[in-house]
Amino acid sequence: MNYNILIISHLESNVGPLRRIIERGGSKVLISSHLEEILKLSEEEKADLIIIDADDPSLDGYGICQKLKGLGLTQPILILSSERGKENLLRWLKSGVDDFLSKGISQDELLARIDTNITRSQRILDANPTTKLPGNASINREIDKRIKKGMTFAVCYADLDNFKAYNDRYSYFNGDKIIILTAHILRDIVRDLSPEDNFIGHIGGDDFIFIIPPEKVDLVCGQIIKTFDTIIPYRYSEEDRKKGYIISTDRKHRAGVFPLMSISIGVVTNKMRTFFHPAHVSQIATEMKNYVKTMEGSRYAVDRRGDDEEFISRQKEAEFVRRKWRQRWVKKHIKKFS
Repeated sequence: MNYNILIISHLESNVGPLRRIIERGGSKVLISSHLEEILKLSEEEKADLIIIDADDPSLDGYGICQKLKGLGLTQPILILSSERGKENLLRWLKSGVDDFLSKGISQDELLARIDTNITRSQRILDANPTTKLPGNASINREIDKRIKKGMTFAVCYADLDNFKAYNDRYSYFNGDKIIILTAHILRDIVRDLSPEDNFIGHIGGDDFIFIIPPEKVDLVCGQIIKTFDTIIPYRYSEEDRKKGYIISTDRKHRAGVFPLMSISIGVVTNKMRTFFHPAHVSQIATEMKNYVKTMEGSRYAVDRRGDDEEFISRQKEAEFVRRKWRQRWVKKHIKKFS
């Protein structure tokens, strides 16, 4: 766990044990009791979760909770309380609280509740509104997790060809149906053919990411292309389907002839490359996707290039600098708010 946790309380004695547990779990803790400072810390320090000490008699916990929710803060708000009566719980729920922590909670349960609430909140906020698939932040976290665990993985960047022409010809309403259909195809095939260690995300528009083990690439990508090319033609009118093309406009609003939609998948793995950051994975995956899009029809291609020593050295140096900066930043701010 590596989060920023904001505890709202006047009484250090009340929340001291809680603070020590959270810090032992690897997160940073900030403590405040003044609304203006709370708002500043929650935004500037990017607090991932807020805990209100409900047993602090000098604190208007209900009012603070309602105020924070009313201002549109999206962080989960948890209540630390020794009172678990029904009326008390209902009152807190009405104020907008997300979860409850009992005094004397075990370390494992406390850390698990914090992690669960933050993960759930991030997933909800990041979900694509059209497909409900995880968005960019979740995609980056998933790639970063695999890098840090030393897992071997394949990141597949899928993009629809001639989607804009279809959207302009058949309306954005039917375009959204294509996006949802594509999401279903990717999700069902990835989960069926690679049931373990998979992930499907939606970058936005007609761009998708799915992550699978490298040995599953040929099977999964091949089946996605086969299914897509079988279903998609029936989303066109019979006349357009028989012709195999439509008349529409490009991004510069020039009329032209556009083939039926196809899907291009660029694949990057860490079998022959060393990755230290999701940004580099994204860069290579985008290169591969753009390369595949120069070909006709639905296709996929796997990046088979390896690293050179100079590149690995630069990546290691950059990661070292990032790590040292994070350590200095955490040390500075823990001292500031201790």
